[in-house]
Parts: sequence; C-alpha cells; structure tokens
Amino acid sequence: MSKKRTGNSKHKNMEVLRRLEKQQACLFKDIKHTCDGNKKNKLTIGSHIISEKDYLSRIASKDDKVLVFNIRHESYYEKEERGKLEDLLAPVHISNTANTRNILCGKHDKSLFDKIENGIKLDENGANYKQQCFQFALRAFIFDYIHEKNVNDKEIKTGHSELANNRASIGLLRSEKILKKFQEAYLNSNWDCIETKVITLDKRANFISCLSFFPMTYLKFRYSGHVGDKIYLNIFPENNQTKIVISYFVNSSKHCKRLSDIIYSLYLKKNFKKIEEFLTRCVLLYDLKVTYNIDYFNRLIHDETRKMQFIKFSLYIRKARNFSDIYNKNFLRIFVFEKLRINLFDDYL
Repeated sequence: MSKKRTGNSKHKNMEVLRRLEKQQACLFKDIKHTCDGNKKNKLTIGSHIISEKDYLSRIASKDDKVLVFNIRHESYYEKEERGKLEDLLAPVHISNTANTRNILCGKHDKSLFDKIENGIKLDENGANYKQQCFQFALRAFIFDYIHEKNVNDKEIKTGHSELANNRASIGLLRSEKILKKFQEAYLNSNWDCIETKVITLDKRANFISCLSFFPMTYLKFRYSGHVGDKIYLNIFPENNQTKIVISYFVNSSKHCKRLSDIIYSLYLKKNFKKIEEFLTRCVLLYDLKVTYNIDYFNRLIHDETRKMQFIKFSLYIRKARNFSDIYNKNFLRIFVFEKLRINLFDDYL
C-alpha cells in the first residue's frame, strides 16, 4: 500500500510541476518591455540555463551532448527518495528543452542576457563590463529561484514536517526580496549595484556552473549565522582557461563581501588549490544546474571513492527542505570537515 501511495505522490508532483511551468508568468513582466511569449506557451519561453552556442558547446561531446541533473526525478522533491546515479544525471543534446526553464518571455529573455550571449565574451575592460556582471549574477540567481518557488508550491509533496515546510516558505520570502532587487536594478539600469571579482585559472574546466548560495560558512571554518543575501557564482571554461565570476549586491550583508574577499585573497596568493576545493564543495552541494562533459564525468567517477562521495554530496542538500534544516543534519561535518576526494577542476586523465 505504501509503495502505491508513493507512486501516486510522484505522479502528482510531476503533474503539478508541468502545470506550474505552463502557468508561469514572466518574472520581469512588463518591466521595460511589454511581455511577449510564444505559440506553445503564451506566457514564457524555455530559457536556456546556459547558452547552448556560447557555453554548452565548449564542453559538449562530439554528438553535441552534455550531462545535466535530471530535476524531473523525484529525488529532488521527496525526502526519503535517495535515487541512483543513473537517476540523478541524464545526457541531453545542448539544444534540448531539458536544459531550459519557463521563467521569461521572449523579449525579456533576450534583453536580460544580451551582453553575455550571442558570442559576447566577458570583457573586464569593456564598456559593458558592469552590465555583464549584473547579467551573470542574475543568471546564477533566477534559475535557482524558480526551482525554489516551484518546490515550495503547496501541492508538492516532499514528505517533510510542517515545521520544515514553514521554514522553507520563509526562505522563499527572502529570495523574493532578492528578485525585487534585481527587477529594480534592471528597471533603472543600475548595474553598479553588483560588485564582482573575476578569477582566471590556467586550466580548462570540463563543467559549467552558475549558482547562488547563502555564505553561511567561510573557508576558515567560521559559521556566519543567518545571512540575508546571496553570493552569485559562475564558473565556465574559456579557451584553455577557466573563468570564475563571483558577485554580490553592494548593499548586501557583510558576509558576502567577506567570503568574496577571502577567495580573491587566495587567488592573489596563488593558492589555487584552496579555491578549487572550496568551490568544488559549493558546486556539488548547491548547484542543481551544473553541466558536465560526459567523457570527463565518466573519468571522474571511474574511481569508486570519488563516485560515492559525488553521490553523497549531490544528494545531501536535495534531501534537506531548507538551509535551516541542513544544520540539523550535521551539514558542517560534510561541508567543512569531511576530506574531499574530488576536485572538479582536475581532469583525471
């Protein structure tokens, strides 16, 4: 009986998510532009999390495929669903809708990311650098936000307690405040609201990551308490190097600036390994959107120890209902003190 009920719950969750996507209005509705959808969905289009031509092609296989997390699998919505590696990740073509989300109308999708797509590279000395940094930060935030918003829908059955669900709802309210900050900045073309540091590593990554997270812990194992704003992180290969773009709102909490300064200080000291280790933990634990080169990922998990740690880290935060629940599950032990067997920046040839 319990298995049957679980099966029905899974089926219903997927139905709810499909309906939410269909009903999703543009998150920047009528700001600067009158919204324009498409024939399949009158409200929004399928916006690529990562630009297929400009970025995904850099890590795609010969048949233009990449490896992405399968957020349609119930592992991401039900507390007790552990999932298997083959359930967690799925190969998709770089133009596939599996790598898109319904969040913006066509006009806003084009306008909001026009300075970082269509072959335009990040230019730290260019006239549009500030606007590029704003767009990278928005990209890191907006896809996380829509996932959080959908999972918090009252019809989604997670198996968590009412208290945990209430805390998650409070977390969503904080994210909605951040969305308003992005909306207001876009309306006023206030690109200076975002502070950014760019790090360049002389090695080419085999993955692309864009994520946002609350800087609750620092590299020096200090717990910063409840943080009201997020760090926005983009990692991507460019030629034979890797770009790491770290951003935060200028008027955000001191913790965002502090963590950003610590990472950049390590960069100036050429302590690249420390940076790679910290960011590896962040990507594994936080990023639902991380995209891998398929051959590289097979090399990564060829070692059984690395494979098991990858599964452990990748499933851990997905089973927590909200960041406040993470600490009840000994998160610091995993995030800070567990010895890392994986470095996503290494090639494992």
